Amino acid sequence: MTQPPRSRWSRWWRWRPRQGRDLITVSIERGADADGCAICWVLASREHRSLWILLRENILDPGTRSDWNRTLGFCARHTSALCATASRMGQLPGVAILFGDSALEAARRIGAGAPLHVWRDCLECRREAQSEAAHIRRLKQHLGDAGWTERWAPSLRLCVDHAAPLRATGGGGAGAGVSLTAHLRALAAPPGEHDDERSPRSSLAALSDALLGFASPEGIPALPRWGCAHCDAEATAVVQEGRRLFRDEAILHGAICRRHAGLLLASSEVTPTQLAVHYAVALGEAADALEQRAQIRGRAKGLAVPTAPCPLCVFVDAHAHEIAASAAPGGSGAALCLRHTEAAMERPAGGATSSASRAAHVEVLRALSHELFELHRKSSWDARNEPKGSEETSWIRAAHYLTYDTRAQPLTHSG
Repeated sequence: MTQPPRSRWSRWWRWRPRQGRDLITVSIERGADADGCAICWVLASREHRSLWILLRENILDPGTRSDWNRTLGFCARHTSALCATASRMGQLPGVAILFGDSALEAARRIGAGAPLHVWRDCLECRREAQSEAAHIRRLKQHLGDAGWTERWAPSLRLCVDHAAPLRATGGGGAGAGVSLTAHLRALAAPPGEHDDERSPRSSLAALSDALLGFASPEGIPALPRWGCAHCDAEATAVVQEGRRLFRDEAILHGAICRRHAGLLLASSEVTPTQLAVHYAVALGEAADALEQRAQIRGRAKGLAVPTAPCPLCVFVDAHAHEIAASAAPGGSGAALCLRHTEAAMERPAGGATSSASRAAHVEVLRALSHELFELHRKSSWDARNEPKGSEETSWIRAAHYLTYDTRAQPLTHSG
């Protein structure tokens, strides 16, 4: 006797996903099994997929290219991540296409005296913020579920940035029987108080990840640089101020950001051990603040753990005019990076904002764009045997122009 055919609705009912468990939940659980912050792991995976899709599928999409030109590309962090992803994928010709578009669009705006709006609307930052908010909301819901908490809370790790929203709301079960600061205190403990012996570099990376949150991969080679005199003066001032702070053992209000920490390491003025101690102290203070918010979470609804900005960033902002004045005199502003070109255009007329200086800068950018398009052309099958000249490193110079024209040492686990 044959069985009557089942309807499609009965099959859907049979194979429907379990309630409350979707791709967001699966991502959080996979992040909990990984080392470090679970939300940071989710963001790193999302960023890699997004940049892979951009380079592999959307590089020739008119809408994507229009958005890229409108925002002059990504911010400095995501531009570096784009270079790292392209290097792993062997997609540097795609980077050359995008950077060539950015150079032409920047030349058009500079020639017309139009605002540049550097890094003010990074598409990847917007997508990252949306993903981060969605995963934190779901994690709050799951921490109120006793079954889920019993299964995943022992392996759940969160950085300070992602533990703060859970402590600040005080709602649900985010604080019931779940310690969000135990692993932070373990990392912040002096080396002799924990069993695992870590090298100064690996300790520095673990502490910076726990304190500063998600870090995109660094993918821009140190050389050749663009040659921005203002970036050189800024890096020199940062190194001198950082050396003074650590030499005098001054009390630092706030944690040094990754970029300035990388500058200090590259200059050999500060050792990885000194930076690790600095991050350990700041991490311990952040853990104390998280615990205090947990104790008064009923009255602290909607408040986040206050974090002081990087003291070296504050120093650069406070002395921006003095640093710009101390830059090596080179005449025109054609060699300025995009960030300092925007700052020069916002100052009163003269120097880098004169018509002659802007015209020279436009010519330099057009030449750079030509080199980038030549790099893309010579990467094709038909022109693969043509010798490469200066265009071979044009994408590196363009990356320094669009981000920071400095030599920094990334705070990675290797080294």
